[in-house]
Amino acid sequence: MWTSTYGIWAEELAPLGLTGVLARRWSACAVYAGERRIDLQREYGLIDNAKLQAHLLARLARAATTWHTGRVAEATQLPDRTLVSTRSGAEYAARVVIDASGHAPVLVTRPRSPRLAYQTAYGIVGRFSAPPVSPGQMVLMDYRSGHLDADERREPPTFLYAMDLGESRFFVEETSLAHTPPAPLDALAQRLHKRLAWQGVRVEEVEHVERCVFPMNRAAAALADQPVLGFGAQPAWSILFPAIRWGCPALRPSCGASACHSARRRSALAREPGANRLAGIMAAATATTARALPIWPSKRLAF
Repeated sequence: MWTSTYGIWAEELAPLGLTGVLARRWSACAVYAGERRIDLQREYGLIDNAKLQAHLLARLARAATTWHTGRVAEATQLPDRTLVSTRSGAEYAARVVIDASGHAPVLVTRPRSPRLAYQTAYGIVGRFSAPPVSPGQMVLMDYRSGHLDADERREPPTFLYAMDLGESRFFVEETSLAHTPPAPLDALAQRLHKRLAWQGVRVEEVEHVERCVFPMNRAAAALADQPVLGFGAQPAWSILFPAIRWGCPALRPSCGASACHSARRRSALAREPGANRLAGIMAAATATTARALPIWPSKRLAF
């Protein structure tokens, strides 16, 4: 079971028929910039990880999916299919292979990034001596810095991401959006507790501690000359939304877009009769490139 906290704009789940996987919804969503509060006027939702996982597994079961377990060694592009080889020597052939192995993909290749910026975050799900955010509120970003001294304010900024989970439970997370080198997790933990103390709030019970470290600006993979397609929470194609920091297949703010692209992908692949026709359409590109064209809007593609 996934243990991380995932959120999304609720409206982005409706076209996918996934509103039932939300554990909680907030209409009171805000951003704090300096001392200014900006009401976002959009409904935000918290994913119920168990419901989402059950939904996905049920879809796979209805499709009579066959599971194979192993560690992938390589993928080879053949004229009409892709051949995946495992470290144990097993081979599997498929018309389309998708690499969803994360920000350090197993099969998708991409240029080296000379200077990576990392997002880091330290969060707590638990109970507190007083509400760390207004009851019923979800805070996307709180950049207020009244709890920091002059020297700390000259350091790279961090913000609070927080949710009222109901029943006196809250999720609070101190986040460094993107920085090189990455902000240390212990420094973020100190900032979080200092922010809470400034508000007169103490942590009384910890249910779960969340720690996040991932790159934000890896170079995008070229669509050509790839034997597989990349997709996932830290997509192999580098489709993170840097302005609001998140990207997952059907989770967190940028994920609704990713999920819609996933639906477009399924539709496009269902219409694709074979690599030969695609090669005719894209004579100068590989079959994988041609498959990618109907999946991503043209404005999001770069060659």
